[in-house]
Order: sequence, then C-alpha cells, then structure tokens
Amino acid sequence: MKHFIILLTFTLALVPSLLAQKHVRTVKERFQVGADASVFLDVRFGDITVTPAEGNVVDAVVTITVNDGSRDEAKRQAEAVAVEMKMQGEKVTLRTNLPKGENKGIEIDVRIAMPKGGHLYAVTKFGDVNVSGIAGSAKVNSSFGNVEVIQSSNVEVESSYGFVSLSDIAENFRVEAKMGDVKVFNVPLGTIQSSYGDVEVSRPNAAVNISSSMGEISVKDCRGGSIKSSYGDVEIILSSSFNGAIQAEASFGEVDSNFPMEEVGKKNKYGPSPDKKRAKLGSGSDRLSINSSFGDVDIRRR
Repeated sequence: MKHFIILLTFTLALVPSLLAQKHVRTVKERFQVGADASVFLDVRFGDITVTPAEGNVVDAVVTITVNDGSRDEAKRQAEAVAVEMKMQGEKVTLRTNLPKGENKGIEIDVRIAMPKGGHLYAVTKFGDVNVSGIAGSAKVNSSFGNVEVIQSSNVEVESSYGFVSLSDIAENFRVEAKMGDVKVFNVPLGTIQSSYGDVEVSRPNAAVNISSSMGEISVKDCRGGSIKSSYGDVEIILSSSFNGAIQAEASFGEVDSNFPMEEVGKKNKYGPSPDKKRAKLGSGSDRLSINSSFGDVDIRRR
C-alpha cells in the first residue's frame, strides 16, 4: 500500500506537465548587407547564438516554444511574444519582448548568422550568449546568464550574474563581471574587472590588467600587466619569455617565489608590515605589478 501511495503521488505530480500543450513559432528573416555591417540584438528573455554567415547576409531565426495550458493557450502565448526585425542602412536590429505578466513555460532561442567582419552588439536580460568567429567586434551586455566568446576580435563583455569565458581572441578585449567567474584563454592585451568571482587567465599573448574585489586570481604563462586583488590569493606562473621587472606587495599576506626577490620597504614598528618584494629577470621591457590587500601572492618561474 505504501508503494502504491508513493507511485500515485509521483504520477499526480507529472499530470500538469503531461497535460501541457506544446506550440512552436518560428520567425525568420534574411538581410543583404555589407561585409562590415552592424547587428544590434536586444533580447529580454532567451538564449543568443551568433556565428559567421556564408556571404554578406544576416540570417536571423527566432524560435519561440511554449509548453503551457491548452493547445490554443500555448499558441496564443507564443504569438504574443513581440519579435521585431528591421534594417536601416548597414545596421540590422532584432528585438524580442514578452507580454507583461506572461512568461510561464516560454522558451526563446535567437540564432544569428552575420558577416565575419561585422560588428555585434548584444544585450540580454535573461539567457546565455554564445558568439564565435566574429572578426570585426563583439560587445555583449548580459544581466543574468553565461557568456562565451571564441575566435573573435575586439571583444567587450559586461556581465552582472553569470560565468564569462573567452578564448582565441584577437586585437583586444575587456571584461567587466559583477558576480561570476571569469576564464580567458589565448587572449591579447586586455583588461578584466571582477567584483565577486575567481579569475583565471591562461596563455595570454600580451600583458593583461586584472582588478578583483573578491576572488582568487590565477595567471598562467604571464607576460606582464597590473594585478590588483582586494580579497583573495594571487597565483602567477611566468611565461618562459618573460623579460623585465616584477614588483609585488601583500598588505596582509605573504609574497612567495621560486626565484630570488629583493625585499623592499621598511618594517612597521607597530602592527604587521606589508610584504614588498621586487625582482628583475633580464633587461627587457616586460613589467608585472601585483598588489594584494588580503591574500598571499605566489610567483613561479618555469
């Protein structure tokens, strides 16, 4: 009897989802544009995927899926989602928005194919963003959701809540993350500003400047830059080609390295003294500055 009650409870819990009707609405549009056209996306709710197109076109596909209520109700909700696509000059604009008070069971997927040399600016409130192969520029502003950009140039990402990942970026980049981890790989000269979350940089091909309020910082194959951490440890593995000067300071923590570093500064008579060290590895122009308020600094040479 006990097993029957459990089975009955489980079955009743599934009834609403089994009774929900599915309706899919697809909106498509193709725009003929130039090789360096701009695409502006304003997606209030839904995922965005951007890839390079074959030729000088912008192909936009918006898929709206509703799983809720009767078939007629699901269709009504799907049709109520506002989708606007237009072209003015060399700029294509796409906007989506939900009707007020109706977003239960609605999924929106936006897929864009645009010229490789074009310029993307995407704004999203709720949803993930994936961008690949855009060599002009790619700017993403995300409120809630993960952002991934690969094999693109001149990348700027502003994220409020979510994970940010960049890889194989050219020319320059900038990341501003309020809450969420940041992970970048094979990036050029750039800047990362993080409020709450870990920052991991691997194989940069130029100096990277990092500022973190709270979280661990890790840079592998470091070529220089300015690193500032308020709360969190800093771990640096220098590039084998690093050639220049290093200065590191830990206000409440220790500076450690696997090569000789000179201690600088005077010790405080009262209270703890900051741990300040410097070193010169060759006579080149590389510069690495590390400042940690609360946390240890570890610098390793390959």
